[in-house]
Amino acid sequence: MYSYIYDSFLSAKKYEKILAKIENAITDFDIRGRICRLTLLNTIKAIIEEEIRKGSKNIIVIGNDKTVSKALDVVVPHGVTLGIIPVGDENSIAELFGIPQEEAACQTISARMIREIPLGKINDSFFIHQAAIDSPRVSLECDNSYRLEITAPHHAIRVYNHSEENSTRTALVTEIRHHSNTFWNRYFASRSAEQNPTLLNLQTLSITKSPTNTAILLDGQKVINAPATITPAIQKLKIIVGKNRQM
Repeated sequence: MYSYIYDSFLSAKKYEKILAKIENAITDFDIRGRICRLTLLNTIKAIIEEEIRKGSKNIIVIGNDKTVSKALDVVVPHGVTLGIIPVGDENSIAELFGIPQEEAACQTISARMIREIPLGKINDSFFIHQAAIDSPRVSLECDNSYRLEITAPHHAIRVYNHSEENSTRTALVTEIRHHSNTFWNRYFASRSAEQNPTLLNLQTLSITKSPTNTAILLDGQKVINAPATITPAIQKLKIIVGKNRQM
């Protein structure tokens, strides 16, 4: 059984023709299901959990990266399959999984090429590709064995989910890159830490404290505030992918 979750931004008039084409394609490929529309009065968590309670095994989100990011935290714990019909801009996650735009995605859904994708986890939220930390000062506890105090004013921390799909081994690659803010260090960038970032292979990374609120951005969409602990997730994402997927 399929459940189609329409993001609230799709209620704008400019999407009417696009949605009509999608709905015709759903009928043509015989993948009909219940339609649920997000509004200001409901949440994606409540809607998806109700659809699962009714027996749905395939949650198809129609929207963009933000829609997928919101759905991730609901579908993964329940072990149901996620499908994506991308509409509009900001659809890098769909592109990563080889899913074409709008009605063309319906053929991908109907083909049902399902893969289980390893995820990263931060507190109770999941991410597919990366967690980004940009803060002037941050304290990192690595594998519960040593601590790094990052005090440089210009730096970026990226935690990449580098787990492999068919492997039981999971890993987080943490990249700490310093961005110099002076003319001469930018000019001689080939000798700077910007070109030679610190790389750490970790199982656990805790962002423990900061003099200011430290925000962690997941897959460019969802914000989690420190304190937070990042680990490889035990659960995997079951997702319908296209032939040209990159992950």
